[in-house]
Amino acid sequence: MKKLRLLSVLVSLAVVFGILTTTSAGTLDDIAKRGVLRIACQTQGAPFSFVDRNGERTGSSVELCKMIAKEMGVKVKL
Repeated sequence: MKKLRLLSVLVSLAVVFGILTTTSAGTLDDIAKRGVLRIACQTQGAPFSFVDRNGERTGSSVELCKMIAKEMGVKVKL
């Protein structure tokens, strides 16, 4: 189970860093000005993203996006 969680986190990181390296500085400036990092994610791909019992989106991809937004100093909108 730990290996599966680690693998899912590593895959998520690779995807996010791949996307971040292809964004332009103008896009990052737009996000900073807007103050919101907008994320589109499916909620049918547990453990990467899913809706928990409380109706909140969660999973390794969602949590990673929240950490990125926190580092950028912006809010996240899923």
